[in-house]
Amino acid sequence: MLVGYLLAAAAGGAIDVWWGGASLHSLSRIWAEDGQTFLTGAYGQPFTHTFFMPYAGYMHAVPRILAEAATWLPVHDASRFFTASSALVRVGVALFVFRASSGHLRSAAVRFMLASALVLLPVGGLETLDNIANLHWFLTFGAFWALLWRPTRWSDRVLSALVVIAAVGSDPAAGLWVPLALLRIVSLRRWRDHVVTIAYLGAGVAQGLVVVNTSRGVHQTLGAGELARFYGARVLVGTLGGFKHTEWLMAHWHAWAILLGGLVLLALVFPALRVAGSRRWLVVAAVVAAAVDFGVALRDLRVAPSVHVDLVTSVPRYDVIPTMLMLTAVAAGLDGVLLKRAGRGVAVAVTRRRLATVLTIRVLVAAVFLSALPPDLAYAKHFWTTSVGSEPTWQQAVASRASACNDPATNSIDVPSLPIGWFVTVPCSAVRRSS
Repeated sequence: MLVGYLLAAAAGGAIDVWWGGASLHSLSRIWAEDGQTFLTGAYGQPFTHTFFMPYAGYMHAVPRILAEAATWLPVHDASRFFTASSALVRVGVALFVFRASSGHLRSAAVRFMLASALVLLPVGGLETLDNIANLHWFLTFGAFWALLWRPTRWSDRVLSALVVIAAVGSDPAAGLWVPLALLRIVSLRRWRDHVVTIAYLGAGVAQGLVVVNTSRGVHQTLGAGELARFYGARVLVGTLGGFKHTEWLMAHWHAWAILLGGLVLLALVFPALRVAGSRRWLVVAAVVAAAVDFGVALRDLRVAPSVHVDLVTSVPRYDVIPTMLMLTAVAAGLDGVLLKRAGRGVAVAVTRRRLATVLTIRVLVAAVFLSALPPDLAYAKHFWTTSVGSEPTWQQAVASRASACNDPATNSIDVPSLPIGWFVTVPCSAVRRSS
């Protein structure tokens, strides 16, 4: 089993790196907040200070830790470290979801589909790929499963606790799972089952103290009608349609695309709703949480009011959690079709007639998933080629500015990063150490 997880991690990490940069600049760029906020902070101030330092109104534990680790390496290797660490964290969350979902989803094929979506499907578009600033979206989804899981091994309990600490410490949106934590407190009696609960509440207190003592700037808001349209396009259509398919469908079919997406999702989750059990409650919890998370996040967008927010293409990072939750509901529905309980709850093969239905559904779902992937990969390659293909790499930018540190009076240099206009302040002591 361990070998299988290691092979999956290696394959998933390689896919994520390639997919994030379409084989171009993925290992040689530092993007936005990764550099200007987190790496600059790690170079300029002690870790004990930066760890609790808010950005955009809240604490970012995982990006701060990774940025601090990057300062231990030569300056020109920072971009490679950010890309590799981002890919490994994302794949790690995917493997965790595969394992933690075993108590609610009996089919390994369904759990593999759900876990692989964290890496293979373009949820979040280009924003969340190969950068540490956006890892909190995936960690928050991992925390959902950590609070649903009831592992029997201490190693798994500790792992669940680490996932929720990382998630809550990096994004207050993980507070969405408070009802799950309360449900654990009410329903579970053994103290060992509350390791993850205690970790969740403890991290929540730390994050809460940072949030309440931090002011946020003015952000763009969306009305109820706009929220409904965005939810229909990005979640009901985008969950299975992918980035480019959703863009095309909304441009040509408009409201009919939303209706079609809603009907397809309903058909996929219906098998779990028609019978009592954990799958039904999983669907209900996932669908409700998807709507609440999307509504809260987009009601007060973390972008300036002057920024135009497109119905499909803008700030796709907000789509990660709701689309993954909707895929969770889909997984529960497929699991209800693929397997049934018998006797003591052992999953058994269904009849030949139902098996034909099962195979048909598998083919259809696989077709949807695979049809969404190639257009988005092609778009990713085109985007990076046209946007940053001619820009200097991080290594070139460091080399071009390093000579300024030959002047004893110069204490630091500003190294350009991406997108254009962003930079990283690097102390000359780090530059000299890397020479």
